[in-house]
Amino acid sequence: MSRFHALLLGIAAGSVAPAAAQVMVNGPQGCGLVTGLADGAVFHALDEEHMIFDFAVLEAIEYHCAFEPAFSPYLEDGEIQTRIGYCMEPGPFLTPGVFTLMDRGDGMAQLDSSFSDDPILLDICGIP
Repeated sequence: MSRFHALLLGIAAGSVAPAAAQVMVNGPQGCGLVTGLADGAVFHALDEEHMIFDFAVLEAIEYHCAFEPAFSPYLEDGEIQTRIGYCMEPGPFLTPGVFTLMDRGDGMAQLDSSFSDDPILLDICGIP
């Protein structure tokens, strides 16, 4: 079971963990996608144009990546963290890889993987 599905079960059971201090969003709305949402509601904001990253998983419609261990949510400017993980797409297509997360110092972070030449740029967003 993915962390996303466990989160949904926790919401249904009323036993959600304390709110995280921040998430990261990729897409045209940036942090506007999650502005005003509590941690438990963040993944309900997903749509076709956005990805949400909570340091343990990157979720999108029909796309899921998980990292072990989870990335630290508090990066220093220019700090790089490296983790192993995998990404899944429907089919099922599973792609393992090595991932790096770097704070760019401009309110954004960059997530790179060993299987893609294109980084994912993420807005760093605070949530209640």
